[in-house]
Amino acid sequence: MMRIVVHNTGVTVETAVVPTAVGAEVLVETLVVGVCGSDIHAAAGQHPFLQPPCLPRHEVVGIVRELGSDADGVLVGDRVTVEPTLPCGVCKMCVTDRSNLCESMRFFGCGYEQGVMADFFTSRPVASMSYPKG
Repeated sequence: MMRIVVHNTGVTVETAVVPTAVGAEVLVETLVVGVCGSDIHAAAGQHPFLQPPCLPRHEVVGIVRELGSDADGVLVGDRVTVEPTLPCGVCKMCVTDRSNLCESMRFFGCGYEQGVMADFFTSRPVASMSYPKG
């Protein structure tokens, strides 16, 4: 597959291995991506958390192509988007239903090994969209 990588010297299109959906994740084929303001800041070396090289991020709509063994709530062929926050699920905030305050919060495409400007990516789906398939 091909993916976009932001380097200090510019943006490149690189070959990468198609990721595998594990556990509750799904493999998503990218349909449409947007450029987030934080992507622009990262490419300019002006983002406080993202330093090149980095993989542009999380503004995406895609189609589920494969389900991980514990994936739930979506089917192969569903159109999906992602929630960019990746709470740990085990800290005090997460186990008391305050995952938005996770003590070890990560963000999709920011300190995380995948971004969505690629042919495929894996993620836990947020929502299945009820649009016609095709």
